[in-house]
Amino acid sequence: MSNEKFKFSKAYPSDHLRCPDLEDKEVTLTIKAWEYPDEKKDKGADGQTMKGTVILFNESPKRFVANVTNYQSIKWIYGKDPDEWVGKKIRLRPDKTKFGRDTLPCIRIVNVNPETGEKPEAW
Repeated sequence: MSNEKFKFSKAYPSDHLRCPDLEDKEVTLTIKAWEYPDEKKDKGADGQTMKGTVILFNESPKRFVANVTNYQSIKWIYGKDPDEWVGKKIRLRPDKTKFGRDTLPCIRIVNVNPETGEKPEAW
């Protein structure tokens, strides 16, 4: 047994940001860029290319593949064009979602503009 605190990301390394990487805390990150999923870099556990908008952050080397729900949340805060998101901050939070019969950990976007503290009008 080690005196070192267990880190999921150390035991199970990944190039992608995953819920355990947040360590049960909300995290605010600055969007550096976005891109479409890469056929080589963005493979899911099933070996298929992930679907979504890949978000890159200034503060982390990990890629975040935003699903439709997370894309919609960022869209409500900053608009539908991901080019307008670059340089903006988003707050990520750990959550759970139903997938078939299972409840799985996931990452969600906090629907508040971290720069102003305001909720988007749609919320």
